[in-house]
Amino acid sequence: MSADSENGKTKGSSKLSLLGNIALILGLLVVIAGGVVGWLMPPPPPPPVETISLTEEEPAQSESTSLLEVLSPSKKDTPDVEVEEVLEVEEVMLVDANQVPPLPIKYYVQVANCLDSECVGEHRRLLSRQGYRTRIENAVESMPFREVRSQPLYSSERSAAVAEEINQDPGLNGYAQVLKPNDWYRISLGVFPEVDQADRLTKALNAKYARRITFEHVEVRLDFEHMRVYAGGYREEKEALRLKTYLERREPLFRNLFVTALLPRD
Repeated sequence: MSADSENGKTKGSSKLSLLGNIALILGLLVVIAGGVVGWLMPPPPPPPVETISLTEEEPAQSESTSLLEVLSPSKKDTPDVEVEEVLEVEEVMLVDANQVPPLPIKYYVQVANCLDSECVGEHRRLLSRQGYRTRIENAVESMPFREVRSQPLYSSERSAAVAEEINQDPGLNGYAQVLKPNDWYRISLGVFPEVDQADRLTKALNAKYARRITFEHVEVRLDFEHMRVYAGGYREEKEALRLKTYLERREPLFRNLFVTALLPRD
């Protein structure tokens, strides 16, 4: 009886130890499997960086707070504002919001400055031949000119005689006329846009009339009325620059063109 019980206890303890070993082995396998799976998985993304507000958040407005109270300053910091003044501010804001947007700038190629309609017509025909419309603008500028004139003369007869002699000389450019700016007279050969022209005429006059009268050329500023001929009308400057290059290559008359920005007329 005692031997059987002892044998039974021995068999039970051996079973328990066997089960414990199996459980230990299974636990080790689970741990090892978990480590392998954790090693094979990609790393987690970095945590998002939270931005710290440097300004204090505004308190939430209650439902009963009116729009006028939200837009108006605090009563503690500023004096009372009349309702009429608030309405005036709102009216100004509405006027600014309803302003008409400015017109877009267009880019043109200036091809000529013309003094007469024949010059304008010639350039318009050349541009039309290339398939481009033209824009004509009248302009007045104060530009420097050179006036060729004589020294002061105190005799009208002598001034008239010298002027007539100059006009009969085919080798001299310009038209001589007698002017009386003060108590004396002066012979004027007109104004010249180029300094070289005025200088050549002055030297020629002094070479011929040096013993009788001397001449000089001085700068004067006169209103210069002319007509500008444009082509193009592009929204982007690069398109007008392409037209400038094209016209300079296609037409020998078009030289030293430049691009300018103008407001549209339509």
